[in-house]
Amino acid sequence: MKYKKLLIILGCLLGVILLGIMLSFTLFRLKKVTLDFKNETTIYASDESKEAVIRTGGFSYNTPIFNVNKNEIEEKLEKENPYLKVINIETVFPDKIVIHCAQREELFAIKISDSLYYVCDDELKVLSMLTNTSLYESANNNAILLDGIDVLNKSAKLGEKLNIEGCEDIVKNISTAFAYNNRTISDIKGMFKSITVKRDKNDLYTQRVESYLVFKTFDDFEITLGLARCDLVQKVYFMLAIIPQSQDKIGEYNLIIEIDPSNTANTYIRYEKIQTNNNDNDGD
Repeated sequence: MKYKKLLIILGCLLGVILLGIMLSFTLFRLKKVTLDFKNETTIYASDESKEAVIRTGGFSYNTPIFNVNKNEIEEKLEKENPYLKVINIETVFPDKIVIHCAQREELFAIKISDSLYYVCDDELKVLSMLTNTSLYESANNNAILLDGIDVLNKSAKLGEKLNIEGCEDIVKNISTAFAYNNRTISDIKGMFKSITVKRDKNDLYTQRVESYLVFKTFDDFEITLGLARCDLVQKVYFMLAIIPQSQDKIGEYNLIIEIDPSNTANTYIRYEKIQTNNNDNDGD
């Protein structure tokens, strides 16, 4: 009697396993792949462009949906489609894959040589290349000129990410700092024509040579954010609040914003008179 119950249990388990195998080879087979964009897309708006993106994923239709390698698919899609950012890949049983994604936005234009600029997003992924361009000029709807950086992989291809020596973390945090202040990438491009990373002066609080950021608006008003690795969100907050009140300073003064990293209550904000030939340097 005891062995009979055991045989029944084993038979049931075997039946479940066989049923699972049969379903995986019949019902759970990949039939459809779709794209679900989380933001407005201009590049991938048409059905034809979406189908073209899906083809680059190299999906094997009519194979068990469990066999889909999501990491491999994401890598293929992003490599072949530079403006595509895969957020996640969802399996919808029994036979569908949904790729949740977004269109990457141009943010930085980085000079590689006298005739080549890379246009990148906030993650420093190369979206496009501008060739035979001797001088790049930012406008309020195109990428901001990013200066003062050293690109290590100057032969990067479309879809690859740039490696920047010494300040990659700072550059990647710029858009995040603005996002925390409720500003989009479009807002950033509409305000600034250049952002420069500098590392050539002692910080007010640490008394060491530190990295800092210099933002230049389209009317040539310069704002320096000291110690760029510390409290960048708060410094951007002050910058956004002060710029509208500084119209009478443009052309005569630059703005300096620094925050004590050991005590953020200590904030140092001042206007610095632009140096002239007679080396005037008075502050307000």
